[in-house]
Amino acid sequence: SVLCAEELRHLEKSTEKSTGRSNSKEGFDVVDCSAPTNASGVETLLEAAIARGWNPGNVCPAIYGAIQIGINTSNGMRSHRVPCPHGLVLCLFVPDGQEEETGLDMELVDRQKAIFNVGRVALLINVFSTQDFSKFQKASEDSLALPHIAGKFPYIKGVCQAALAAGASGACAAGYGPSVLALLPGRTGDALAQSASNQLEQDVAKAMLKAAEEKSISGQILIAKPCDVGAHVVAQKSALGPADEQS
Repeated sequence: SVLCAEELRHLEKSTEKSTGRSNSKEGFDVVDCSAPTNASGVETLLEAAIARGWNPGNVCPAIYGAIQIGINTSNGMRSHRVPCPHGLVLCLFVPDGQEEETGLDMELVDRQKAIFNVGRVALLINVFSTQDFSKFQKASEDSLALPHIAGKFPYIKGVCQAALAAGASGACAAGYGPSVLALLPGRTGDALAQSASNQLEQDVAKAMLKAAEEKSISGQILIAKPCDVGAHVVAQKSALGPADEQS
C-alpha cells in the first residue's frame, strides 16, 4: 500500500515519458507511467505494476481493496470485485525466520490439474458470493501449487488441520507459504455473538501455535479482516484556516 501511494505521487509529478525499462541509481525498475487520455491514474498504476511483472492477485486487491479477480484483456488488465461479507475474520500463523516462497516456475501444466484448479476457483467465488463458507475448504484445494508448498513447508498441513479441528471454516497456505491462513466468518456487533467469535479466534490461534510448536516451528498469530478499500490516504493536513505555529 505504501508503494502504491508512492507510485500515485510519481504519476502526479511525472512530466516526461519513458519507454521500456531501465535501472535507476536506487536499483528500481523505471516504467512508463504516463496515463493515456482515456485512463485514470489508478488504472495506469495497475498497468505499470503489471508491466513490472507483479502478480495481479496481489496488485489488484492492494489498489482496489477487498477480493479482486484480475483479468488480462485486449484493453489491458481489468479488476473485478468479489463480494466479501462483513464480519469475516482471518487468523494468520506467521512463522519466524521463514522466507516467502516464490511462485511455480512452469509454462505448461497438466490438463487435468488445470481443469481441477479452474473448478476450485469457480467454487471459491461461489463461496463468497453465497456466503456459504462450509465449502471453503474444498474450494481452497490446489493440485498445482499445493504439492510444492507441502514439500517446502511440511508443517502447514498440521497447522491447517489444527485450525479446522478448533472450529475454523477453512484453512490453507497463504499464497505459496510460509504463513497459514484460517478463515472465521461470523463476527458481528451483537454482544453475545462478538464474545463467541472472540473465543473462537483465541481457540483457533492457540491450536495453530500448538501444532506448529509440535513441528519445532515458532511464530506469531495475526488477527485481521479484509479491507474494503485499497491504498489510500488515511489523513492529510489541511492548508485551510489559520496556520498552526506549533505544527
